[in-house]
Amino acid sequence: MDEVKTQRVSLLLDLIATHPGTTAETEWSLLGRVYSAYQRNAGDLISLIAMPHEDSMVALEIMREEQQTRSRENYMDELFRFLLNYTASASALVDHSRNLMRDYSRSQFYFAYQNRVALLSNLGVARFVQDLRNYLLHHRVPPISVNLHFTSTPNDLSFTVTLNRDRMLQWGKWKPQSKSYIRGHEEIVLRQSVEEYTAAISELYNWLFTQFSIVHAEDLSDVERLKAEARELLGWPDDLRGFTGQPNSG
Repeated sequence: MDEVKTQRVSLLLDLIATHPGTTAETEWSLLGRVYSAYQRNAGDLISLIAMPHEDSMVALEIMREEQQTRSRENYMDELFRFLLNYTASASALVDHSRNLMRDYSRSQFYFAYQNRVALLSNLGVARFVQDLRNYLLHHRVPPISVNLHFTSTPNDLSFTVTLNRDRMLQWGKWKPQSKSYIRGHEEIVLRQSVEEYTAAISELYNWLFTQFSIVHAEDLSDVERLKAEARELLGWPDDLRGFTGQPNSG
């Protein structure tokens, strides 16, 4: 490649790397990573709760009076660990999203986002999950119970994980919406709360991530034009995926 082309490619790589579209793509990608961590933690917690319900032998082992294998203690340890990871990632997602959205604070997109967040925040389960994180981190291990019920179907068992309502309410730092949510249940069925909140979060972020290509359409088009020119000068195929404009450090 002659010197003129080399200089042009170098300039293009610099333009791509410092372009607002590239910066935005990086920041949104990082938010996507936080959201993915939340989804995985939610899935792990739900799967752990569901496992004894779906496998009666596991449920019976957890509920056995003699615990030589410590099955119940091991299960409760995992429940606490997964719940801690879940609530921490839920809180992280809220904070990271808030920080990213400050860059759009004067746009119509921002107002549309805030309206959706307000609707989600009005859900009692949303405030409960967010406050539960503070309960876990700053107060105590929650009053978790495992419950086994025989159904009307022969050999069919129902296994649930619940939080004790009255003991939860002994903590004085629940927000009013959280307190109302807790009081509205005889016992808090953990899987139901997690699934309800996760469904609301999924609806919000499925919408949010579709907005990226709309909000940044002009910048993304400009970056793609620069990339296309660089690929042509370098002799790289047009369908090369993952091209960022960064020189290969290897």
